[in-house]
Amino acid sequence: LPKLEAAQLPRILSGVYGTGDKLPTEAELGDDFGISRITVRQALGLLRDEGLVTSGGSRRAGTLTLPRNTDGAGSEAGVRAVAARDIVDIIEFRSVVEPAVARLAARRSDETLVARLRAAVESLGGAPDPTSFRRADSEFHLALAQACGNERLMEAVLVTRAELLHWRDLIPMPDDIEENRAEHERITAAVTDHDEEAAAAAMLDHLRLTLASFQAHIHVTGDS
Repeated sequence: LPKLEAAQLPRILSGVYGTGDKLPTEAELGDDFGISRITVRQALGLLRDEGLVTSGGSRRAGTLTLPRNTDGAGSEAGVRAVAARDIVDIIEFRSVVEPAVARLAARRSDETLVARLRAAVESLGGAPDPTSFRRADSEFHLALAQACGNERLMEAVLVTRAELLHWRDLIPMPDDIEENRAEHERITAAVTDHDEEAAAAAMLDHLRLTLASFQAHIHVTGDS
């Protein structure tokens, strides 16, 4: 898969688009992600199945983002209950997929990947706002996903990150910048050393801490 510079990072993944926004055409998304239109169509199909997007009426019109179905969760407490369950599902899935991605990336690591990861980690520490932080975080995970060389794994990473970002938009929470940077540095070090098991373990730890952060924030905010 082709390398994407930070400035070309897919706009959906970076959170530039929000609920109700019109998305680009399939061709534009393919250019944005560096993948084929067939792959874009498959990914959009998965997002439609999840209730995250709906067809805009034609490929030229693009797609409109929609909130996830939260039927029966009309109150804030209800939304948080749905979020808590879904976030666990998302992180559990990512905990299966992304350690494998990190392992493959470590196996196939080269100077280009290491440079991308280090640049993303540096950007994490200097992010002036949540959008910049999200962009740097997404660039890091996208770089790993592309480096693993498996398009299906990359699709899984992109879709589940989009799902998790959806909840972050509905339930805003502070970014643990220093903690995230330290976790990303551990992953980068393992990938740089071609240490597959250390890379997988560092990624798993990162995802566990991500889940703990979500759960703590939902609980504290819900009780306040």
